[in-house]
Amino acid sequence: MAGLDVSLVKNGIWYLVDEKAAITRLDGNLSTFAFELYTSNNVDNIGWFVNKKCKNNYYSLIYLTSSANNIQKIDKIECILLNKDRIFKAVTSELNKRNIHFNNILDVMDNIPLASNGKKYLRLNKYMKIVYSLNVIPEKPINIVVDKQYLLSIADDVLVKEF
Repeated sequence: MAGLDVSLVKNGIWYLVDEKAAITRLDGNLSTFAFELYTSNNVDNIGWFVNKKCKNNYYSLIYLTSSANNIQKIDKIECILLNKDRIFKAVTSELNKRNIHFNNILDVMDNIPLASNGKKYLRLNKYMKIVYSLNVIPEKPINIVVDKQYLLSIADDVLVKEF
């Protein structure tokens, strides 16, 4: 099933979980998580965060830490269990304030100046921004990047395990 990695029942509640791991920054200093709104890597350009075919109702956001900077030598794992509807409503509320929707997000971001790192940024509030990564080929994703502290504040549960 699309967007489903783990399913379980606890106290009569079904958790259909899509696991998302941040594996490119292993230094333990990642303070955000990116939710994909748009990608040029598929026919309909729909990112996983707005894809209605994904049947999950929760995300497990996984932050990995490795002092060796090696995915095979993990020192710490942090998992944030996050209700999909809760984060979706928070994001769409901020997008709606600026009349930004999936069908116009590419046009909106095309009008933002390009930074020297090959990305375009649009700050929505103190804990959310849109990032258009033109330098990430072939996807050229448009992500909503959310501060980790905000994600922790709306999380259903958090698991931290050190090895």
